Amino acid sequence: MGIADWVSLTLAMSLSLAFGAMATAFSMTLARWFKAMAIPNERSSHRVPTPRLGGVGFFIPIVAVVAVLDQYPDLINYTTGAAQPALLTLIRLLLICGTLAFIVGLLDDLIALPPWFKLIGQMICAGLFVYLGGRMVYEVIGMDIVSEIGGVFKRGEITKYSGAGFSQVALTQGIVLDGLWNRVVGLLGPAGAHVPPLAALVTFFWIIILMNAYNFMDGIDGLAGVFVLAVAVGLFAAYLPESYQPGLPGMKAHIGIILTLAAILAGLTLGFLFYNWPPAKTFLGDCGSQFIGFTLAAVLAQLTRVRTEPAVAILKRLKQVAGQPDTVERIYKDSDVLLRREAYVDLLAAVILVFPFLYDVIYTLIRRLAHGKPVWRAHHEHLYQRLIDLGWSHRKVVAFSAPFYFVHAGLFAAYCWVPNTGLRWAVAAVSLAPMVIYTCVVIALEKKALAGKRETEGTSQ
Repeated sequence: MGIADWVSLTLAMSLSLAFGAMATAFSMTLARWFKAMAIPNERSSHRVPTPRLGGVGFFIPIVAVVAVLDQYPDLINYTTGAAQPALLTLIRLLLICGTLAFIVGLLDDLIALPPWFKLIGQMICAGLFVYLGGRMVYEVIGMDIVSEIGGVFKRGEITKYSGAGFSQVALTQGIVLDGLWNRVVGLLGPAGAHVPPLAALVTFFWIIILMNAYNFMDGIDGLAGVFVLAVAVGLFAAYLPESYQPGLPGMKAHIGIILTLAAILAGLTLGFLFYNWPPAKTFLGDCGSQFIGFTLAAVLAQLTRVRTEPAVAILKRLKQVAGQPDTVERIYKDSDVLLRREAYVDLLAAVILVFPFLYDVIYTLIRRLAHGKPVWRAHHEHLYQRLIDLGWSHRKVVAFSAPFYFVHAGLFAAYCWVPNTGLRWAVAAVSLAPMVIYTCVVIALEKKALAGKRETEGTSQ
């Protein structure tokens, strides 16, 4: 990364902060016009009617950016070569499916949709992401590889190709589970032809789960915004070191757009938190939580699609097939196989990054099941809500939770950069600890409060 790249990222974050703050202010006016106000009830953590269309502050800037990048991808440095289909696929899916997620959430904010309707909307978003991700077609001429392998090929020898392929958006692409799944499906005989690939199924449910998890955790002032900020920091921590690694220009495009998206998310979040910091003047609303949940799921799904071999092996393969353009084209088309990735980002890495929200939702679900409570009913039993019930202020809960979110951002980066599988599993094991500690603190505080209450009642008697 050079000075121009740093200037570009700083500008992206600064403009996002400004536009995010303005769009959030505009959303508050819209909410009052359309009477989209969050009215306090027995489960609420606020006490006064509050505008709930803050998601507009994220939706308008992000959609505007991705729409421009779709038409003018060269605005991101080095958008050439094999990376371009992957980048354009992500951009277009954010534009199409993200808009649908926003609309479904907006309808819920305005007319209070039934839960099953929102679930259908989420399923359509996830289904479109999977379906369209494998059918978007592009034409790219590979030119950059020439200088990287010492002039083995003459310029123009690598021909045009088309078709981004589902590997551009698949969560499990290239890992052992794919092969195991294919063997199991093979046992079904002809019927196996109708079974979706594991990558499609995992990606489909990943999007739905993360959209719901983010929605459930958007319950008090500032919490969901700080979480997005931590995710953006995690992406920076994982991809910034890679931007200084020698590699193909196509890899620079991949890194550039991820860092730019992280900068935009960080800037928009800071702009939103200006109005959402406790005591909040506005809430994200379902339009925001659905859109942001989908955006995080989509970006992480796209990041985890690649398992590249070492650069030396790549160059060796290419030199072996010199003079065979068809074979070279197939290698070149094989996702990011030529991009010399250094950081290892897989499904487990994505889970580590968003684990605080996933953990709270899963833990609360299991706890309610264990107590025989219906899991489909709205409740006030998430870990952060239990702290509120103990008398903590929103600011205190956010201040207590934020370090756990940023620790997971650091663990995500550590997982991506440790040199071998054994160390990655060690980091994954350590990643369980922060939220277990969080849970133990909540339980201990509840027991202390209960003991104090009993002591007070005993004294009064």
